[in-house]
Amino acid sequence: MFSMINRAAFSLALATAVFACAASASWADSPQVKRETIHRLLLQIFVSQHRGEAAGEYNALLAMKPSDAQLHYDYATFLLRGGNNAASIGQYRLATKYQTRNADFQIGLGNALLRAKDYNGAVAAYRHAVEIGGATGTQSPGALLNQALQYQQQQINFENYKKQQKDAE
Repeated sequence: MFSMINRAAFSLALATAVFACAASASWADSPQVKRETIHRLLLQIFVSQHRGEAAGEYNALLAMKPSDAQLHYDYATFLLRGGNNAASIGQYRLATKYQTRNADFQIGLGNALLRAKDYNGAVAAYRHAVEIGGATGTQSPGALLNQALQYQQQQINFENYKKQQKDAE
């Protein structure tokens, strides 16, 4: 019964998306614009209800607009939240490649690198975010940079300690 209700809700959401697409895409829009609108609406549905299928929609949209920095950033954030840190770093790198002066993109890259324990990379990304300024999220680039610098220093101290232990043997 639950799956039947779930299917009905999904069908209703899909029908709503198609009608919304028809309403938002005028008859003069190109087939490419209509296709992109449909994929964006499906993506919204999948992210909210069927997260497993959202990656396919991200890939479909990225195939249509491979240099869309915001789309790469959104996909990276989706991947990071889903636990796919390695893939999220690649997507954040693409977002920062296509839009180098966006502090939020740099912060996202720094967060993913910090999670991967690439403290040098995280420091570089956060430092770039501080230089750019204007971050819109709740995370302060300066505070994140200080945190990454502390982790970086701890890593250096640990490596020096291991070297001293090895030399003492």
